[in-house]
Amino acid sequence: MNAFGENLFRRFREQILRERLVEPGDRLLIAVSGGPDSTALLILLHALAPELGLSLTVAHLDHGLRGETARRDACWVKKLATRLGLPCVLGNVDVKKRAAARKESIEEAARAARYEFLIRAAARMRIRKIVLGHQADDLAETVLMRLLRGCGPEGLIAMRPVSRRGRFLIVRPLLPFWRREIAVYLRSERILFRVDESNRSPRFLRNRVRMTLIPYLEKKYNPRIKEILVQLSRLEGKRALRADHQTGALKNALAAAAGPALNRRHWAALESLSGKKNGARVSLPGGLAARKQGGRLVLIKEGAPVRPRSYRYRLSVPGAVEVKEAGVKIVARLVRRPILPRVKKISFRGYWSRIPPGAGRRKVMPQLREYFDPDKVSPPLIVRSRLPGDRYRPLGPGGSRKVKEIFIDEKIPPERRAVIPLVADAERVVWIAGYRPSEECCVSSSARRVLELRVVPLRMK
Repeated sequence: MNAFGENLFRRFREQILRERLVEPGDRLLIAVSGGPDSTALLILLHALAPELGLSLTVAHLDHGLRGETARRDACWVKKLATRLGLPCVLGNVDVKKRAAARKESIEEAARAARYEFLIRAAARMRIRKIVLGHQADDLAETVLMRLLRGCGPEGLIAMRPVSRRGRFLIVRPLLPFWRREIAVYLRSERILFRVDESNRSPRFLRNRVRMTLIPYLEKKYNPRIKEILVQLSRLEGKRALRADHQTGALKNALAAAAGPALNRRHWAALESLSGKKNGARVSLPGGLAARKQGGRLVLIKEGAPVRPRSYRYRLSVPGAVEVKEAGVKIVARLVRRPILPRVKKISFRGYWSRIPPGAGRRKVMPQLREYFDPDKVSPPLIVRSRLPGDRYRPLGPGGSRKVKEIFIDEKIPPERRAVIPLVADAERVVWIAGYRPSEECCVSSSARRVLELRVVPLRMK
């Protein structure tokens, strides 16, 4: 290896070790098209493999766009892998047919098909890391393309050194290197590679950006435009890492679910939801929608109905029933009239936002407890979910109201309303668990024994 090659390899090695892109003993699936970038990536990783004990597998996909030329590329990649002593996985797909069926551009269809092929191959061979040959020029071009289409801040983070797709990690070790550096490395080491003539076709947007727009911007406006675009992407990436974790997680989830079609117009619509009423929604790419519920932003599948989970259990006195749908147990017993302590109680909405639907939770939650006059309750007691038309008269001013209206006023999200337990007797709703007790069944001054109802969160099994 000559001096230039040694220097580039040293930087490549330091980048991988510093960023921990690859760990000792990793099994890697390397996407190799046969072009200069992916060929250089394969050679560099092969040189690093003995030091880190890496296990390498080559993967190559024929997109079905270039006929016999593409088949020769696949054969060339297979021979290169064999010469390096590495296994090779080949695949093919009809991208034109896929694009027509899904109404995608050729570029979008090819990209999606490539990722699907790599993930299937990695899953079959139980490999967790997929390595791609994207370099700094690719990053600059992608940022500029997204700016042209219109994108939010997340769109500027076009490529990360490590990103996640499900349980797989996508690793891009060549992002710090420019195309010209890689070309010099290949020439200096006399490493052969394949040339894809479609990379020069002006019908593809990326080619027009690379061959026409960027040279024009370099000549007329700023010769460092690519460096500026890359720096912009990296700065936005660092800013996103410093942002609130939950907000960042939501944006990442939206970007991953909706894909690159998520643009500035969608982000603006999402931000506008904060000033709208509950129930307002925004349609997003990928068959998704965002809906405002109880002051929160909820991501749902477009057109997916909210499915209430109805339930009904008989409650004996004394006795208890587990309401696994709500993650709680309702306990009933007759006790002496207590002297009620003044305690700070958690809010109705706050309690049910912290108790997850379904049995089990990781954190011990407080019990809820209310008292009723047993002489005003008509057995049997039933613990059930809300029914259409249910009314309730809570203690205090206001009179009888629909249970649905109470839930709306308390900002209970629609998917939670069918979970919160109601305790009813033969005539009416006696208690909405966690809410004020019923005016009609409140404890009288002469009562010596009272009915105690408790909500006890189920323990993690």
